[in-house]
Amino acid sequence: MPDVHATLSASGSKRWLSCPPSAVLEKHFPDHARVFAEEGTYAHSVAEHILHGYLTDTNPEIDASSEYYSPELMDYVNEYTDVVIEKINAARATDKAAVAMVEERLDFSDWVPGGFGTGDAVIISDGILEIVDLKYGKGVPVPAEGNTQMQLYALGAISS
Repeated sequence: MPDVHATLSASGSKRWLSCPPSAVLEKHFPDHARVFAEEGTYAHSVAEHILHGYLTDTNPEIDASSEYYSPELMDYVNEYTDVVIEKINAARATDKAAVAMVEERLDFSDWVPGGFGTGDAVIISDGILEIVDLKYGKGVPVPAEGNTQMQLYALGAISS
């Protein structure tokens, strides 16, 4: 998983599109959500290992020694990876040339200066682009419709 983030990141786009100065101003404040971000990073790493394992027909080793490992986290991640694998299989069933990418850097800098992000799962088949994003966390619902993060990822995937 990449650990570099754009100032105008796709994941923060709802905020900086509503309040453009926030992208620069937030750098002056401490990140109090670090433990939650680390748990989310671990969940994404586990999902990435599972999906790469599926795509390469290997058995991924999951780091169960992590302080963030839990049966609940694994259930959540497995639900996500099951959905992604189902979508990959459906794409491959209709298009033998279907492409599935995991943790793919998506550059949307043609629209947003220096803009890029990482698509958790990007599936391209027969003129269809599907992006599946793992949302791991509690308290802040993230709607799929009108989601600016997904819109920017789509722009990045199309321009790649």
